[in-house]
Amino acid sequence: MKDKREQKPKYMTVPNAITSFRIVGALVILFFSIETVPFYVIYGVCGVSDALDGFIARRTNQTSAFGRKLDSVADLTFYGVMAYKMFIPLIETLKKPILIIVITLVSIRVLLYLIAGIIYKSFVSSHSVFNKATGLVVFMIPYTIPFKDFFFGYSIIGCVIAAAAVGYDVIHSIRLIKNKDPKEKQTGDGIDEH
Repeated sequence: MKDKREQKPKYMTVPNAITSFRIVGALVILFFSIETVPFYVIYGVCGVSDALDGFIARRTNQTSAFGRKLDSVADLTFYGVMAYKMFIPLIETLKKPILIIVITLVSIRVLLYLIAGIIYKSFVSSHSVFNKATGLVVFMIPYTIPFKDFFFGYSIIGCVIAAAAVGYDVIHSIRLIKNKDPKEKQTGDGIDEH
């Protein structure tokens, strides 16, 4: 006979605690100006936690549906706060053609998420090498904005990487739409397992 505690899913695991910290950290970032030490420290820890929670969950066999949903909430909170905090600095810093490219790429990405959400009734995100590289480029933006001369070249490189990621996602989404196979959605090409 199994112990009842073993039958209930564990919600407060180490990976979920790390993910929860990212939500709290993202909200705390709202109270600090960009280019301040507290901002960079909290932002950096939140960024590391984004990679660490899923890694620990897989290594310790603590993946769960709750963890995946919590991770999505943490990602949306963190990226939403960062979009809010970075909007004005990016508008002021990016050259108009680069800004148009960024807005176009973000719009395509959002459209792909919406289409996948309608088809699969859940959030679907591929974790291709291009998407991971885009994530790293986006994560580094607050650290590069103070260096205006460097930031222009960095933004061009970022757009090229992001365009490759969006192109890959378009092809991947078309393949998923044609197959409409829910198993592929969950197991194909590195879908987040936290």
